[in-house]
Amino acid sequence: MKRVLKIIGITLLSLLVIIITASMLTGIKPLSLGLHNPVYQSGGFAIKGYDAVSYFKGNPVKGSETLSYEWKKSKWLFSSEANMLEFKSSPDKYVPQFGGYCAFAVSTGFSAPADPAIWIINDAKLYFFSDEKVKKNFIKDPQTTIGSCKKHWKD
Repeated sequence: MKRVLKIIGITLLSLLVIIITASMLTGIKPLSLGLHNPVYQSGGFAIKGYDAVSYFKGNPVKGSETLSYEWKKSKWLFSSEANMLEFKSSPDKYVPQFGGYCAFAVSTGFSAPADPAIWIINDAKLYFFSDEKVKKNFIKDPQTTIGSCKKHWKD
């Protein structure tokens, strides 16, 4: 019996190591493990260096490293000083929901990289997605997806 329990324990530990390794390689992580950053970063910048304020002006653009602001342990870039000042005065108004991770992934309990070029503003909130297919699904029933995200996301 001890031998069987030992084998089960080793097997479960091995599976956990495999899951964590796969998570680290793909960028997809179970939210319940808390392995994700509070803000999605790529290349050392929040939301891949895009100017968060520019989405609300209808034309998302990359920011400049000369116009940066540190917030929530992340470096945010801006395309203009005016946008940087707007963000500084009210970051919660401009940051993407659920840390800028793919909203669909968060709704299923995972953090996954999002593509800042695939986005939507719904009820004055910015959401990112990993691909157009999941964005289309979000558009069909945003409130259900957002509700599921809120169950999993701990900010």
